[in-house]
Order: sequence, then structure tokens, then C-alpha cells
Amino acid sequence: MYQSQSLHPIVRLYSASLLLTLASLFCQLIHYAVFASDGVGVTGLKIVGQILDSLSMMLFMLLLILIAKGWGITYPSISHIQQQRLLFLALVVLFFALYTVLLFWGLFGVDPASSLYIYQTIPGVVYLVVRFVTALYFLWCLQGTLRQDDDSSKRLFYMIFGVVYVIWFLALPSMVVIELWFPDWWRMKAVTALYLCLVAEGFGVLGVMLWPSRISKLFKVAVPDTFGAGYERL
Repeated sequence: MYQSQSLHPIVRLYSASLLLTLASLFCQLIHYAVFASDGVGVTGLKIVGQILDSLSMMLFMLLLILIAKGWGITYPSISHIQQQRLLFLALVVLFFALYTVLLFWGLFGVDPASSLYIYQTIPGVVYLVVRFVTALYFLWCLQGTLRQDDDSSKRLFYMIFGVVYVIWFLALPSMVVIELWFPDWWRMKAVTALYLCLVAEGFGVLGVMLWPSRISKLFKVAVPDTFGAGYERL
């Protein structure tokens, strides 16, 4: 896509988020590999990995909302949502603040001997609530775009996209609530496994949609003048 000069900002955001996630997993993999041998690990790499994961999820959720708003599908640019830029900025700042609090709360605010895990703490609960509210906002954006687009193939895409990613948004809060009834000693492992599966599913589905042989069927792919400027369809 880079060679054909069709590297749309949607693809750039997706790629940046994916690379951040892979870097996060690599850092945490090293930490836990060392932890398995010495019982200490590499705390610095663990912190870096969690920060990278936070940045990745913020970018990915922002990208999902932008697609739900019709960017690159119904609308060739994001100029139609400029009046909502403060709301987008507020979402980004809120998620960054929550992830930062979660990170430091998990490192310094929870006793290592405690059976509690991060989603049972106050910032963890707040994060899950905000994720649920973000899912509602995602749906609101999606239904607004559906009202503006009469193309049957695009409407079908939006409906499938909406179902997949509403489930993606809500799966983690739902699983955390369900697992409150499960034994403490494997609760954190189960939620972590679910989280990693959700990350893989989220990137996997959108990766299929953005695959070079398919992207031109769904998205208006072109060379941008500036981020959000007009595009010519290739």
C-alpha cells in the first residue's frame, strides 16, 4: 500500500496501534520470562509494556469511533466531525488519565499479597464504566452514519462492524462481572487471557477489512494532502 501511495491515515492509525501492542507484548514477555527464573523479573520492561498497551488501546478505540463516524467510507475526510473535536480530545485525555492511574495503582496501590486484581480497584471499575459509555457513544456514532448513508453494501458493512465491535467493547466488563463469582486464585489469569483474546480479535477483524486486496471495496483509499483533507478515490 505504501508503494502504491494508498496508505490512508486509517491504515496508519491501525498499524501504529498494532505495533504498539506487539511492542507491549514483547516487553511483558521478557519480564515474565525473567520472573519465572528469578521471581523478580524486569520491572522497568513491565511498566513500559503496560504504557505501550495503554497507548495502543487508546489509538484503537479512537480509530473504531472514527470509522463508526463514516471516515473513509461514507465521508472521504473527517471535516464533517470537526465540531466534535473537543469530545474526541476529551475521550483521549480521559482514557490516558485512567490508564495512567490504573498503571500506578497496580504498581504501588495494591498489596502484592492481596487477592484483588486491578479491575476490582476503584480506578479499574471506573475504567470499565468508561469503556461501557464509550461503547454507547460508538453505537450513537454508528446509527448517525447509517441514517446518512443509503448505500446497501455500506449499510451492511456498518451493521456487521457495529455488532462485532460492540461485543468487543462490552466483553471485558461483562467477563469481569461474571468472574466475580469465580475462585480468587485463577480470576486474574482468566481475565488476562480474555483481554489478550479480545485484543487479537479486535486487530484481526479490522486487519481483514484493511487487507490490501479488500480495502478498496470498503474504504475510499487515496493519497491525503493533510490529515483530514480531501481525498481522490483511486
